Amino acid sequence: MALGSVNMVSFVPKEIGALIGNTSVIPFTRAEIEALVNRKAYPEGKLVSSGEASFSYNKDGVLNFSDTVDYVKLICKSCPTDAMPYYNVPNGTKINRGGSYSTDTGSRYYCNISFSADGTLRFVGYYAASKNLTATYFVEGYHYY
Repeated sequence: MALGSVNMVSFVPKEIGALIGNTSVIPFTRAEIEALVNRKAYPEGKLVSSGEASFSYNKDGVLNFSDTVDYVKLICKSCPTDAMPYYNVPNGTKINRGGSYSTDTGSRYYCNISFSADGTLRFVGYYAASKNLTATYFVEGYHYY
């Protein structure tokens, strides 16, 4: 006696069915099928690493990520109100490997965040009015399939 129904969700894209037609031999390798399944299961990438970085005018924040991290997502953990206009990065901001983000709007106070090709994520603060004000960000590293 069934107590409910089970909804089966296919992770194999419809494109495979359209490509193979009525044949019994799938024209893809196992690795290609796994990649298609992973892309379907993790459209935004898979969380593979995380960390936390704090920075101020006097101290850069540095995190190192493995080669599997393709982009990082930033979430403010502790951002002082005095430094907010200058160190405020919108929650969920994504930075691809080799990219950067800056809050520079022409003011002499801002922060710059760069994610180098070698996997180093560096936070640099330029808020000289209060050199010890620290901002802390939680960082998630994602891998695309």
